[in-house]
Amino acid sequence: MKLATPQGPALVLPCWEGVRELRTRRTLLRQWQDDDLEPWVAMNADPEVRRHFPSVLTRDEALAEAARMRAMLTRRGWGAWALPANEASRRVMARIGMVHDEGGDFAHPRLAPGHPMSRHVLYRMHAPVDADTFGNHDRPGATTIAPTTCTNPEAPR
Repeated sequence: MKLATPQGPALVLPCWEGVRELRTRRTLLRQWQDDDLEPWVAMNADPEVRRHFPSVLTRDEALAEAARMRAMLTRRGWGAWALPANEASRRVMARIGMVHDEGGDFAHPRLAPGHPMSRHVLYRMHAPVDADTFGNHDRPGATTIAPTTCTNPEAPR
């Protein structure tokens, strides 16, 4: 619905009682929980995360921002939801023995420095893997530790 104001037309968005969740098979947008606050504080203290903002946030500033977002969600029923990690994918990776190798993260060699897709996060298989799976046919019965990369610019450094 549009509303006429002295500044011109304004869009009026509906509000609902309580917080609405948006859920798909793989994604959940939900109200902020206390467990979200420490990661939020850490993320907003990271200069790389905040590179497009005027500055990083102090702990108090980040907590105040989270409180405002929680209040807005409660008041309107929609807003800046929390987006939990994809735990189903993490469980699959853990089950097959993939572990983030923090020292192995790298910038993609064919992308310009600073390119948004440049950062690659390295995962390694730490569970023994049948050598035939990775083509080590010259050493039957050998096990291999298989490096695997995945592009994830939002991953913590």
